[in-house]
Amino acid sequence: MNTDPNYEPRTLLEAFDAGPLVHTFLRDTFFGGREFPPTAVVEFDFRRGRRKMAPFVAPLVGGKLMERSGFETRFFRAPRIAPVRALRVPDLEPRMFGETIYEGSTAADRAAELLAEDSIFLDDAITRREEWMCRQVMVNGSINVTADTGYAMNINYLEYGVPPANTNNHETVAVKWDTQTGSDPLADLERARLNTIKFSGISPNVALFGNAAKAAFIANNQVKTYLDNRRYELGNIAPIIQDQAVVRFATVPGLECYSYAEYFEDDAGTLFAMMPDPIVVLASTNVQNKIVYGAFTQLEDVKAKRYVTYQTSRIPFVYGDEEDGNLFYRLTSCPLPMPADILGFRIVEALTGGAGPFMDEPMFAKEGDEENGEPAGEASLDEYTVDELKETAESEGVDLEGAHRKDDIIKAIKKHRRANK
Repeated sequence: MNTDPNYEPRTLLEAFDAGPLVHTFLRDTFFGGREFPPTAVVEFDFRRGRRKMAPFVAPLVGGKLMERSGFETRFFRAPRIAPVRALRVPDLEPRMFGETIYEGSTAADRAAELLAEDSIFLDDAITRREEWMCRQVMVNGSINVTADTGYAMNINYLEYGVPPANTNNHETVAVKWDTQTGSDPLADLERARLNTIKFSGISPNVALFGNAAKAAFIANNQVKTYLDNRRYELGNIAPIIQDQAVVRFATVPGLECYSYAEYFEDDAGTLFAMMPDPIVVLASTNVQNKIVYGAFTQLEDVKAKRYVTYQTSRIPFVYGDEEDGNLFYRLTSCPLPMPADILGFRIVEALTGGAGPFMDEPMFAKEGDEENGEPAGEASLDEYTVDELKETAESEGVDLEGAHRKDDIIKAIKKHRRANK
């Protein structure tokens, strides 16, 4: 039970009212709406628009009935994110980063400062995960959710209300842009823009380029000639820094062209581009896509059996182990990106090797990796459950001492395989 009001969840919530501490371009630009339903299961009504024209009628006929369009209701369990930071007594004994030996800070002072740092750290981590989720919707049309316990959930085109016959919103160009002879990036972008309007009714106004696609676009002779035509002012190359990661490097009729140089990091420390190198994503900033945050209920007082349900984007909780002297700070969030129409995003596979789907993270690899200790042709270790990994480790004689988390077990197996090649 928390007796200090400074550690009460409702007090800690105030720290997040000012908004996110990490700027996220995809989330803030293309998923700006927010909803906070009262349950963990999100209900979403979907109705795909049609382009029916009003009918002609014969003279002396009052009119012709046009039927109402029905709608579908789909239910999603919002994925739960809940990182935790531990505050232990040894953390309070040495001086903190930047603290001089003359300040004389007490253990309580250091605990309060570390708790503040932890709250920022965990909020930043959740925000990056939200950005990754929005990226998955835009680039792959689906979100894979996995946990160390083997739990897995996939939200894909069908759940987002797209008929099975229309699940492909990828635009394959006739001649790849890295093949200069015969390639026509401007025509490819215009065709993709018109197809987006055709299949979704949404008119994209932004083209997001991967770094390699941007380089090939600018280097293309037809593009350089077109953008250099000052007499008609059809387009221009005039880089404008929007923020630290986003640059508007060109404008063409109907589209502003941006590059997004941001990355996400997996548990192994591997960096991946938020916008894959060989593609361009067409999207609209005028569509009200949103992020829905499912409600979360947590037990805040065991003796009083006090359960509290929160409808917000961040739910803090401090709990401890008095016997061992440990204090834990947990920050919970249940975000689910909800596009108004998944077909409103269109992928242009601009370069050679640019066919999707594009990587979620290394944990979702489907093929074996010989260099990292996985035989080629076999399923990735990341697809195994924890119990399956432990059985594999036992059968191969892998020492799992100190390896309790899924990624630690995987690292131990890979290390053992590499050592025994």
